[in-house]
Amino acid sequence: MHKVSLALAVAGTSLSLFAQTCNTSPPASSIRTYDPWAASFYYGNTANNTLNQFIDISCASPITITSMNVTTYDQGAGNPVVPDQTGNVAEVRIYLIPVTNVGNEGSIAGWGIDAAGNGTADGLPEVIAELTIVAWNGDSPIVNFKDPATGLPTSFDIPAGDFGMCIEAIPTSWTGTASLPQTQTIANPGALHTIGVSPNPNMTWSDQFITLSNDGIMTNGWQTVDATGTLVPNAAPTVKVDSSNIEINYTPDASAAVSVQYGLGCYDRPQATYDIVPENVLAGSAYEGTGQTWLANGSPQDSYIVVPGPGYQAPTSTTNLAAGAFTSSSSTSWDDANLTQALGFTFPFPGGSTTDITINSNGKIYLGLTTDASFAGCGSNYGSTATFRDGPPSGPLAQICVANTDLDLDQTVGGGALYFENPTPTSARITWEQVPNWPAVANEVMDLQITLYDSGQVDLAYGSNLYNSAIASGNSAIIGYSNGNGDKLGDPQNLAGVAGLQTGDGAFPPNLFVDGRPVAGTTVDIVGDNLSPGTAAGFVSIALQGLPEPGFDLTQFGLPGCTANLNIGTVVTSVFLFAANNELRWTWNVPTGFNGTQVQMQMGTITPGFNAAGILVTNAICAKIGT
Repeated sequence: MHKVSLALAVAGTSLSLFAQTCNTSPPASSIRTYDPWAASFYYGNTANNTLNQFIDISCASPITITSMNVTTYDQGAGNPVVPDQTGNVAEVRIYLIPVTNVGNEGSIAGWGIDAAGNGTADGLPEVIAELTIVAWNGDSPIVNFKDPATGLPTSFDIPAGDFGMCIEAIPTSWTGTASLPQTQTIANPGALHTIGVSPNPNMTWSDQFITLSNDGIMTNGWQTVDATGTLVPNAAPTVKVDSSNIEINYTPDASAAVSVQYGLGCYDRPQATYDIVPENVLAGSAYEGTGQTWLANGSPQDSYIVVPGPGYQAPTSTTNLAAGAFTSSSSTSWDDANLTQALGFTFPFPGGSTTDITINSNGKIYLGLTTDASFAGCGSNYGSTATFRDGPPSGPLAQICVANTDLDLDQTVGGGALYFENPTPTSARITWEQVPNWPAVANEVMDLQITLYDSGQVDLAYGSNLYNSAIASGNSAIIGYSNGNGDKLGDPQNLAGVAGLQTGDGAFPPNLFVDGRPVAGTTVDIVGDNLSPGTAAGFVSIALQGLPEPGFDLTQFGLPGCTANLNIGTVVTSVFLFAANNELRWTWNVPTGFNGTQVQMQMGTITPGFNAAGILVTNAICAKIGT
């Protein structure tokens, strides 16, 4: 503990002239339903009906929404194919209703729409805005909020309280679309579609100011565009289903109490290592015709060393696993499916070992058994890293992706062939041979291969046939390893031809946060969690100034890779804490009479085994006392 105090003192002395404080106002913030975006199906219709997305929003303090993001799927893809409207600008209408959208989805009645069609009758703010259509899996922005009565720019302010929200996307076939700020002639005008999650997991998403819940999608909304291009009531809107991808970008009230995390803490080394290859890029890429060897590293194994490996070998086994029993998310065919397989030996991997694997039809394997029939567990990634990061919904399972893309390995339509064999030395090989990407394109197939060894070594190999065709506009590929338990992924990197790349060993930094907003006259807890095993105690220091990024390097004090983020010369108190329930917790009595005062906090944990000092540090917190 003395070493950390000395290190922070040196940091404060040497860098106090460059000390920084928080922003004087609460910073711009964002809250998303899914991060990254999640996908099961696309939703919408082929008629000219509006598309409604619902969500409840609870605001602990007044906020101003500055923009929103949703997902759109209007890119000339799908089955049936939806028209390509990428780049079009559509109008959206955003309505609020007191308390909740639940029970109010079926009709526009009750949402405060007055006789002129303006959403102001209930006294709650309603706005119109512009949605730019971006191909999945990008963010389709909603910007330029306007008053529905005047069409003039307006601020989208929501008071504190509980509300239901509806985001109604107007088809681009509406005659009013032409008056929007188009970047091009309207391409293929019509109804809009979105990507959503099925079934709805009934999740709640929260930050300091906002809680989101009760979301869903109405594929045929309240209104429709008739043959003349006029927007008229829809006689048969559908019910709300499944779950939406929605992001709300906002600023809290200027006087609101707020806390912000900054700094990195010590030893953020996720085990997941991966590359994301966009659609239609694998053919002719550095992966084509090459191989990688992932060597087991550590004892017990905690990481891999990646080097060039042997290339693709034509399979010699005639065992066709696709003819066996499998679990499918979409049909009774071997497409978007999982098949369990005993290995016959123990395969070690970072953090565990298994004698069984689950082979996925889309170019990856799970290390362990799952019969999960959901699309998230069986389907392709479509540009999302959610399942790669978290594992299938039925439980966290590590996975190795040779090239996780949307392969059409369906024997009923003559897809590809899947082989399994046990060559010498003791190992198991899975080959996806001559498999088309979905939807099938003549002469465009994939040859992928993975070999697992009882030593923990993994070989990934790629044939000369390597197509992730863009015809489906979303068949990107994920290559790499994840332990599947939701750990931070880090940044993707090219894994083709690397020599000596060492993956992360799974070390993670302790995390510091404020459990509640620092409202004057209340109590909030300052919490350090995500503690490494062996952490028995620690301390939190509170200062009036922080240090500019990247902070002060503590290597010379026995903490390599750790940084101090406080100016020790402005520390007002330090509190020693004992760990309980795998966290360090201190109750802060937030003083009155100091609204607008900003304080910085950082925690040190007594954690042996990582460095000479036996100490880790967390990220820092900037907290502003307020209302």
